[in-house]
Amino acid sequence: MQESTLVEFKRERRDTISTTLCAAKWFSCDVYLHTGVTSSCNYPSPHHIDLDAVKGNCLKIHNTDTKLDERESMLNGTQPSGCDNCWRIENTDTNVMSHRVYASKRHETNAFSQLSASDIIVPELISVVFDTYCNFKCVYCDPSQSSSWASDIKLHGNYNLKSDERETYNTDILDNVLRDVDYDSLYSSFVNMFVDNIHGIRKINILGGEPLMSPKIWKFLDSITQVDCKHITLGIVTNLSQLPLVKRIIAYETHFKHIQLSVSIDGTTRKSEFIRNGLNWDNFLECIDYIFKRSQIEIWLLGTINILSLDGLIDVLKWHEHIQQKYNRKVPYKISTCRWPSFQAITILPTYIRQYYIKQIQSWLDIHSTPLEDDLADEIMIEELKQLCVLLEHAPSSAKTYLYRQDFRYFVEEFATRNKLSINDTFSDVLCEWIKE
Repeated sequence: MQESTLVEFKRERRDTISTTLCAAKWFSCDVYLHTGVTSSCNYPSPHHIDLDAVKGNCLKIHNTDTKLDERESMLNGTQPSGCDNCWRIENTDTNVMSHRVYASKRHETNAFSQLSASDIIVPELISVVFDTYCNFKCVYCDPSQSSSWASDIKLHGNYNLKSDERETYNTDILDNVLRDVDYDSLYSSFVNMFVDNIHGIRKINILGGEPLMSPKIWKFLDSITQVDCKHITLGIVTNLSQLPLVKRIIAYETHFKHIQLSVSIDGTTRKSEFIRNGLNWDNFLECIDYIFKRSQIEIWLLGTINILSLDGLIDVLKWHEHIQQKYNRKVPYKISTCRWPSFQAITILPTYIRQYYIKQIQSWLDIHSTPLEDDLADEIMIEELKQLCVLLEHAPSSAKTYLYRQDFRYFVEEFATRNKLSINDTFSDVLCEWIKE
């Protein structure tokens, strides 16, 4: 492999600076414009952006006081509490690499030895959410991220969950969005941050909601393509549900170095349509076919592993192999675990069900344990599956586990009722029997 392997990179590049370093804290920026918060990846809880500070320096969108404090902790060899997802994995099994290894490797061309906690950094990788327009109600999503979920709550009322400390599934969550005047100001600062520092930016990811449905994404793309973006990769996280919007984004292909569509997949056929409520599996396949036959756009698959999607993981892995062979195109598949809502986390499953899924994954790994030569994406996928097994094997017990299980059963049954879906006709007997207990 021409690039250093993950193990070599961790040992020789990252850990020589600090064993708790994560380069994403410096070079990656996630921004949620509609709520005015930020983080450095999708695992920590986002924190508020100082709206007054960014008026004077737009780079304060990324370089917040919270991130500066966390950078200092990392350089000093301590573990910031906000990054507990990685610490939990690493502290359980030192042989398994957490997300921060991959997140740091993305930025390996930088001189880690020169990092300072107080530097005002131009982020190389930016991920942004403009708003929550979406035509799906994915089972692990909520009203703060999907307009369809918000409509459901308004129409049918709150989900009466006992463990939902964040009050995610009630109408109060809708009050967390910025006022129009604050949004417009932050949006302006964000565009300025991007355009003024464009030569230091390598990639921008646009998330939602369903970004392709939002008028704001097209306004933003038209703004930034007035300057030279040909060194930048444009990434969009999309549900690939509407072919006309797929055709529209293809038209921007000449403006960027690459376009990557990151496509969420949580099952195949019936399971996928249940978990990603609003999806038509055949339409989804039609969009993929159109992209591969009529463009050079890359497709990356994203799996968010919660209790229901875990039940269809092996089907996704098999389908993933199939489409790569069918189109003779590399399609990376990235896996992350669902931490919120907590009642959908795979760690609340009883031991016998976790062992059932571990056996399935291990059987797949027995055949596919060696990554393809010179294929870092394949190596990462295999490591992520190993992480998944470690998490299932060493699921932490909690005083709230019983409560989470109650809420999960209630939620799934209520979700199925509201959306006229069948649990028994969709998921494995093992899982269905446990849900009915």
